[in-house]
Amino acid sequence: MHALGFPSLNDSLSTGPNLIEIIPTILNRFRRNYVGVTSDIEKAFLQISIREKDRDYLRFLWLRKDDLEHVQQYRHRRVVFGLTCSPYLLAATLECHLNRVQENLSCTSEILKTAFYVENCVTSLDSELEMRKFILESQIIMSSGNFNLRGWKSNLHSVVPNGDTSTDENVSVLGLVWHTDTDTLSCKVEQTVTLEKPFTKRLVLAIAHQIFDPIGFTTPVMLIPKLILQETWNLKLKWDDTLPDDLVGKFKSWYRQLYLIANIRIPRWFSISPTTESLSVHVFCDASQKAYATCIFLRVKQGDKIVVTLVHVRSRVAPVKTVTIPRLEQLACLIEARLLSSVINDLKLYDVNIYCWTDSTTALCWIQRDQNWGTFVQNRVREIRSLTSPTVRRHVPGALNAEDLVSRGCSGEQLSQGK
Repeated sequence: MHALGFPSLNDSLSTGPNLIEIIPTILNRFRRNYVGVTSDIEKAFLQISIREKDRDYLRFLWLRKDDLEHVQQYRHRRVVFGLTCSPYLLAATLECHLNRVQENLSCTSEILKTAFYVENCVTSLDSELEMRKFILESQIIMSSGNFNLRGWKSNLHSVVPNGDTSTDENVSVLGLVWHTDTDTLSCKVEQTVTLEKPFTKRLVLAIAHQIFDPIGFTTPVMLIPKLILQETWNLKLKWDDTLPDDLVGKFKSWYRQLYLIANIRIPRWFSISPTTESLSVHVFCDASQKAYATCIFLRVKQGDKIVVTLVHVRSRVAPVKTVTIPRLEQLACLIEARLLSSVINDLKLYDVNIYCWTDSTTALCWIQRDQNWGTFVQNRVREIRSLTSPTVRRHVPGALNAEDLVSRGCSGEQLSQGK
């Protein structure tokens, strides 16, 4: 019970260190290999017992409708879902359990260590044979700690355990929709707002955050409400002030086409396999007065076949204070270097050819030449060079820059039509 003016239980608890992998990292591993596989731990938190002496802190009152005079008092014996420390307790317990696995199951244990997001297991494997082995051994490993790993889903339906078969070909994976029949990913779109409502800054922000896209393939569309919000800040509007007619018109036009992004699908698999002949990473960045952005592609060559797959997209709204285009282009190069470093580490692509493309000759010159460019430029050049070598930098004409659309934004219709 939380009394007014006194701290709640969560206020009094330590969250603990964050042992949970970030979603983009798990998704990168999920997309690396041919066979995607997901599952979850049944009633995960309830499998962890609370020490006897700590249970008094988890007391609660129980009232019955037919007997309100007699209030019963109980104590939780298991980890409670919703406590600020519960995710840490689960992650720490899983880590401890997986570290104790016997040697003949160590390969599967290592995969599991990087596959969990709270109770969800998300990973990928090279072949059907590897998946069969992984399912069998991971169930053995987890059951030894009284964890039931169930709800198996895969793009190879024939390999899923009989008890987990389902006719549903659309699977929720870390906020995205996985279409297992086509092995593609898309975003969930739920439009619950009527266009007759008063449009305020608060409403625009709420709607813009309804779309969860950790990969970023809808970034050009989702840039529009961010730009509208920036205009509201420039106009010094309060959270519940009604937006001017021109901004309302822009927002309505964007919102009417928002449903179209649900039809945009990207391949789940990067097409990387043990027999891949050639693999290279291509990163593009660009900037406009509105925003700056970067995107990463993997180019895989197998025989006469070449497959290019989008890995990740990231964008930032340009600062309110006017910044020159060359400096914005350099900021694009900076988020490009950060994102590239993260992807390389996630996928362990340490020995592949990397190409970083920009259409800004000025930003390219700043990065490649050893001169004192001033504090703003020099600080960013230093970080860019610490993450990427200047030798991977290349120039691309603006008309051929894959990132051009992302830095300017577009409607749902334009993106769905590939424009």
